Amino acid sequence: MSSATTFDETDALLLEVGLTKKKRRGSLYVLGLFYFLSGVEYAVILPTIWLYLRDLEEHRQWFLGLVISFFSVASMFSSPLYGLFADSGGIKRLVLVSSSFMVLGNFLYFAAQDAYCILESRFLCGWGSGAAAASFAYLARVTTKGERTQIIGTIIACRQLGVLLGPGLNFGLERLHVDMGPLVLDSLSAPGFFMAILWVLCGILGFFMFHDIKLEGNAHLTIDESASVKPLLAYDSYDSSVLEEADRILNGDNDGAVQPTHGGRSRRKRKRRIPKGVALVINYNQAYTGPNGGEASGHVQGEGMVSVSEEGPSTRKEDGYGAGSSEKRRSSTSSTPLLQRAHSSFRGESSSAPSEPAHPPLSKWGEYLQLHVLVLFMVQFLCIFNQVALETWVTPFTDHYFRWQEKENSIMYICVGATAILAFACVQIMSICKISDRFIMLVGLFAEAIGLIVATGMMPFLDEKDTTFALTAFILSCFFIVFGLPFLFVPSPSLVSKLTSEQYQGFGQGLRRTLVSLATIVGPLWAGSMSQHVTVFVGFMLGLVFVAMTSYLAVIKRLAVDATSESAAPSQQPSRPTSARSSRQEVPA
Repeated sequence: MSSATTFDETDALLLEVGLTKKKRRGSLYVLGLFYFLSGVEYAVILPTIWLYLRDLEEHRQWFLGLVISFFSVASMFSSPLYGLFADSGGIKRLVLVSSSFMVLGNFLYFAAQDAYCILESRFLCGWGSGAAAASFAYLARVTTKGERTQIIGTIIACRQLGVLLGPGLNFGLERLHVDMGPLVLDSLSAPGFFMAILWVLCGILGFFMFHDIKLEGNAHLTIDESASVKPLLAYDSYDSSVLEEADRILNGDNDGAVQPTHGGRSRRKRKRRIPKGVALVINYNQAYTGPNGGEASGHVQGEGMVSVSEEGPSTRKEDGYGAGSSEKRRSSTSSTPLLQRAHSSFRGESSSAPSEPAHPPLSKWGEYLQLHVLVLFMVQFLCIFNQVALETWVTPFTDHYFRWQEKENSIMYICVGATAILAFACVQIMSICKISDRFIMLVGLFAEAIGLIVATGMMPFLDEKDTTFALTAFILSCFFIVFGLPFLFVPSPSLVSKLTSEQYQGFGQGLRRTLVSLATIVGPLWAGSMSQHVTVFVGFMLGLVFVAMTSYLAVIKRLAVDATSESAAPSQQPSRPTSARSSRQEVPA
């Protein structure tokens, strides 16, 4: 017989939101593909967009900056809208709408007849990218606190993988030239054409593989109320027939012969095949409330075998549960039927009144105006600002001081991508080892500070004829800066989701994405104006990191999150009573 698989916290969470592990896995695959294609698009379009504009008779360099920034402008306005819609449910439709924007934007890029078509195409794609806010809200609701950072890290790493592999598509399109009537498919327009096809594929897979969660059951509850009735909310995912069938089995009314044994115990010999949904509800009831309102003991065994343990009827008078007293057991107030408990919980008639919350629930804005949450937003804004500013500044810098050309810069970007993948792997390992998010972010901040300190130290040696020391310092500084970024990107959305109410996740992730988009707009503009002032540029970035680190250390105690528990429900269970008298009923699912 196969080993038993415990009905764990993830199973309970997925049952609450109306998903199975298979459905969640399909949804995560779709989100991973979405982020992967976003990275591929970034890597195949940006390297050739300037040449494409020149081919369309647009030679003004400021127009290139306008085209690039229009993507971020659209993302900045669309992110909070996607987030608000995510809080009302229907995330699947947001993924499909986002894919549609991407298809339209990339096809317009392919069919562009002038530079303004390029501008419009990037604006449309920016509106599609705003779905990232909805995706983070979704991830916050379908993952437990213990696994959230690891899963978010995997999703974000998919984008970095796309950035790393995307340039290979451009290499394969160098000699392409196909006349398609009024349109021409060549090395400059082909990225838009092939990305449109890939986004159509993403939309199709999203339609069939992405599964929405159920929000209507607890949308009106505060975070404290939601935690107190969590065991009951899961039953709303099933119709009444499933709950009634589970009631009959849990209360002993399953049409099977009951054979009395010595000592007043009863044992059911008959195995019965029931729908899998009923089996899951039985398991959930046992995991949270136990038989007859007692403690949890249910678990899944083998291939779909559901094991339900029950305390055997006692012969003691004070128990009132002697042999043959199943009717009295069914009428006991401690074994309220599942359907009745599920319905009464929504009317506020729960048999055990929820404890009063220690603090009154915060409003939507109040959740995200807390000091420690604002510090997390500020840290991510400053780090994104530094990253995009460095990306804008580094190519002119290497050309001026090291005389690097396309080949050397390409090698540098490959090394940068490999370093980022290594850092993502380190974040994953730390998350698996249950290292807290706040410590992971602290590692990232220290890495950023070390990289910028090394960059500051190379400044006096840039004008020397022998640039070996300056080049070595430059490579080391880039390594630390790039290596530290995933330590900030991955835990930040995870930590924000753990510190705020689940009810407003879409709104909060939309705010976070808006700040990220704002940083990607302001950073390149500032870097462009500082291209001739290297010392001021690096010194200012180092100052921003020290401000972020000081603020972070000031609130780090308020960022503590218990990563081993998703809710108070399991922890509020009474200790399991020990008894030698027990019976077991095995039901194939």
